[in-house]
Amino acid sequence: MDSNIEVALSKVQNDVEEMERILENYLTVNPNWIEGWLRLGVLVFEPPLVDYEKSFACLEKAIQIEPTHINANVILAFMQSVTMEIQEDLFKNIKQIHTNNHEWKSMLQLVQAWYYAQEKNWVLFEKMLLHSIDSYSNHVQNYVSLGIYYIDIGRIDEGKALLDKSIKNVKKIYSDNDSILDRCDPEEFINERIKGIHKTDILVNAIKNRINKE
Repeated sequence: MDSNIEVALSKVQNDVEEMERILENYLTVNPNWIEGWLRLGVLVFEPPLVDYEKSFACLEKAIQIEPTHINANVILAFMQSVTMEIQEDLFKNIKQIHTNNHEWKSMLQLVQAWYYAQEKNWVLFEKMLLHSIDSYSNHVQNYVSLGIYYIDIGRIDEGKALLDKSIKNVKKIYSDNDSILDRCDPEEFINERIKGIHKTDILVNAIKNRINKE
């Protein structure tokens, strides 16, 4: 990232509207800056702005510039999954992305599993989550998704073991009161929402409670 804009953003971390203005102005001059579209999309997705339509447009612009950009694809897939449904055109684009990076492959397989879940194709949902875990075994959200599914279908011991493993994979636990160092950091967004390796203490406790409930 350009050092000038990095400094400018760091000075206004408590003013999200000013951060939004800085990114928009820079993107007007540099419309092919993919990281900028990701940063703006992440910023306006979260409170207090919560502009889903604008978030989608930013990520779609990044994908238009580089269709195989993995971070752009998985972030948009997450955003769609929690606000409506992962769209078929995005799913098809994700399916045709190939990478030799095991961690990236795991994320791509995870978001494909989310698509199969919304289609209620539980066979492919389970298969894709197993692939995701096999590709890279140090994330969290793939274990959580498969663990909860197994518990829900009665494979309780297997599910609890997966949830226990997910907690062991968490790298950073923070409280809701912790300050956010960079409100528009796409990597941190991925760490929290897709990899799951950074979680609030509330979410970690929710996983523990699910284990102890069974």
